[in-house]
Amino acid sequence: SLGAGILVNVSGNDTYNAGPAWHSEDSSKLDLSVFTQGASVGFQAKDTSRIMSLYGGIGFLVDANGDDQYLASKFSQGAARFAALGMLLDSHGNDGYQSTGYSQATAMDWSSACLVDQHGNDWYQCTDSGQGCAVHSSSSFFLDYSGDDLYIVQGMHGQGHARESAASAFFLDYNGYDHYR
Repeated sequence: SLGAGILVNVSGNDTYNAGPAWHSEDSSKLDLSVFTQGASVGFQAKDTSRIMSLYGGIGFLVDANGDDQYLASKFSQGAARFAALGMLLDSHGNDGYQSTGYSQATAMDWSSACLVDQHGNDWYQCTDSGQGCAVHSSSSFFLDYSGDDLYIVQGMHGQGHARESAASAFFLDYNGYDHYR
């Protein structure tokens, strides 16, 4: 617990591919392969009298320059769950972000999450709960500073959506001719 994962890329047109969507009929199973691209997770024990909970650490992805593609499953692209911090910062380039959900600055269960894209004409697509979403005593911050951008959230929760107790979510697009779906 309280570990750190940091990825820093200075330049180049990159593709960050965390694989296809993960599906399971048993929702109690936790597949840690989905916590990628600036994400972090802790472990919350259901029975704390027998098992200790472990707080999450820090997941941080920084890409300084290039036209990049971020492809991932759930809990990715600046996401955090259970007392964790997840951040993704992309400084420059025309970028694309695609995720199946709980991504793109989504925080759950006493966590904080952040996605900042500073420059470029970008597109963001998330199946559900993304683009600045906070749940249960968490905070999220989504900022796209400039560019003509496209935002798609196919589910119900996104683009500055906070739900449950003490959650705060911020979605800011500072400049550009943007489209929201």
